[in-house]
Amino acid sequence: MKKLSIIISLAAICGSLCAQAQDISLKDCLEMGANNDVGLRNARLDVLAAKEQQAEARWEYVPRVSLSGFGYYALNPLLRITVKDVIGNSDAANEINN
Repeated sequence: MKKLSIIISLAAICGSLCAQAQDISLKDCLEMGANNDVGLRNARLDVLAAKEQQAEARWEYVPRVSLSGFGYYALNPLLRITVKDVIGNSDAANEINN
């Protein structure tokens, strides 16, 4: 089926070129047919898509790192909470406070 579509494409291209009275070689006809064939173009695009999927799949093996943070600072806080309020009165709280 693909060979038939290539032959038909080549015949159409060669026919239109012959109507314009240009001399063209069989090699040129084959190249034009290969470049203009929709099936071959789709096959090339399928190969490119497969290569891109392969490259994308390789990234699945690379470890992912994510980082997020949140901060809040009030200019005039309604409530003062210190480290001692959160973790209690301990040596660690006293060291952080000082």
